[in-house]
Amino acid sequence: MKTLEQYALNVRIDVKVDADDIQGLLESALDGSVHGASYWCRLTESNAEKSSEQMVFQLVGGGLVLVESPDGEDVQNHTLTLKKLKRGFAMWFTNGHATHSYMKGTKDDGTLDLDIDGPQADVILQYALLGEQRYG
Repeated sequence: MKTLEQYALNVRIDVKVDADDIQGLLESALDGSVHGASYWCRLTESNAEKSSEQMVFQLVGGGLVLVESPDGEDVQNHTLTLKKLKRGFAMWFTNGHATHSYMKGTKDDGTLDLDIDGPQADVILQYALLGEQRYG
């Protein structure tokens, strides 16, 4: 009797990230809890009073959200743009972080409905701002 061999498959999926996904990511990553990204970054004072909805409009409109990254004694300013955030999401999917547990199903338009928690929002933000997962 022949046995079935296992094959590795590379599958491409198209994912649409919308304003709700971005808003959820910013809330989860920057809400100040220990589960998000607040252990290594925070909003600058000028952006700290903005709601996540205002930050999304700023990003989508081509504006920037500045994030400070404490690294030892040094404080580094990182500029979060929509392009960088897209890169962060892409790296999150490509590097295998996007498991089924972060996908609630599909939205009415057929796109994935993402449920990103604080730790995963942290990873996406690291990919977006640093180009790698450096912390956590």
